[in-house]
Amino acid sequence: MEPSTFKIPPSKQAFSKARYKIAHTGFKELLDLSLQTAYQGDTSYGT
Repeated sequence: MEPSTFKIPPSKQAFSKARYKIAHTGFKELLDLSLQTAYQGDTSYGT
């Protein structure tokens, strides 16, 4: 079966509902990882 190729964008309400299903924990982990990478080896950065 071929995947559907609809060209109609989702409604604003459908997009908003889909956003609620996304967990914030993944974004928090990405932020923590990016901060660790940015300040790795920077001795002037304190905690």
